[in-house]
Amino acid sequence: MTQTDDPKRKPDTAKGVELFDRGNLEYDAGRYLQALELFEQAIAIGMESEVVYNNKGTTLDALGRGHEAIESYRRAVTLNPSYELAWHNLGNCYYTQGLYDDAVRAYEKSSHLNPKRKENWSGLAASYSRIGRKKKANSAIERLDAFAEKDKSVFLIQADLFLDAGFPNKALQKCETYVDERPEDVQGYARLANVAHELGEYNKAIFAYGRALKITPDDK
Repeated sequence: MTQTDDPKRKPDTAKGVELFDRGNLEYDAGRYLQALELFEQAIAIGMESEVVYNNKGTTLDALGRGHEAIESYRRAVTLNPSYELAWHNLGNCYYTQGLYDDAVRAYEKSSHLNPKRKENWSGLAASYSRIGRKKKANSAIERLDAFAEKDKSVFLIQADLFLDAGFPNKALQKCETYVDERPEDVQGYARLANVAHELGEYNKAIFAYGRALKITPDDK
């Protein structure tokens, strides 16, 4: 996740700003190597900005260079410890690299700085699950309740997270809530059926699979 504008732009030089903006355009076009080169050029001529380092990190991440991305994100949060987006991206990168303890610390920071980004809580919950902190994972998943009123898909996110954290009954409840809210959405019934089957509630699974098939009868 990049940021397109730097609200703290200092007079680094007009050239640095130009390189930064061109790098963002190349990133948006999917030309990651070109974007990386432009961000590095901006840094080389003195544009020492947390936003540039964040965007460089996102570009490295897109190129599959996760360990280098981590270093870039860490530089961003060193320059500005209150830069929530870089903490969030750092958490994502640590998680994908399997560095779950580090991911927890980054997501804890990002969720504290911006509790209104639901991805901070879902990332934190998933990271807690990976290190066996079930109670902490449960608390983070429940924080997502605040987002469900405007986005019902949050219930399915919670279901997956509860299942991963070892709370299958709570996962089932979230699936049931989702299908109550979205009775024509096949995804909800399919997820409900899978969770019910895993719990051994086969009649409930049969019912949910049946409802899903009524919506999409050709789904193998």
